[in-house]
Amino acid sequence: GLVVAGSCGAKDVFLTDFTEACRVNMAHNILINQDWLHETQQPTTTVTQGYLEWSSFIDCSRHDDLPASKEHDQTCLEAFSTADIMLAADVTYDVESLKPLVAIVVQFLQKSPSTKKAIFGITKRNMKTFNTFIELLKEKDIAYEWIWTGQDCPPLPLWFPCKFTQQRSDVKIASLTMTY
Repeated sequence: GLVVAGSCGAKDVFLTDFTEACRVNMAHNILINQDWLHETQQPTTTVTQGYLEWSSFIDCSRHDDLPASKEHDQTCLEAFSTADIMLAADVTYDVESLKPLVAIVVQFLQKSPSTKKAIFGITKRNMKTFNTFIELLKEKDIAYEWIWTGQDCPPLPLWFPCKFTQQRSDVKIASLTMTY
């Protein structure tokens, strides 16, 4: 999200997570990257963050007249309903979370199927989970187009030592749209 804010000319970027630790980290990263955002000629870009947990967000975002639940402030609901692009990275790892995730994607895309897009960075860690995600997209009339695959990436150096390194060939980026 910060890279998008600094390099893609986005006016507003709203970052989300559902754990407090991640939200604290996001707030810190937003703060320490303000100078970089100004250096990249994006001084008018607003970067904020909020809580988002898919299964509980579905219920409170279905109706425009619903007040925000205690987990979701009005800012999060407004960001969701007014966004043009939904970016998600590394969110398809748990088969139990896929149905609510796909439901959120459907809600987002249905608001304006001809103009809204969802872009997902997907890692094939577990073929059952990956295939379940693809099947759920098909069931909900969501088309996906691979716009980048790990095969497209030249070997890049590892910046941090890791106990496990995911094969880059397992990483893909998909553009999701409604098929109707």
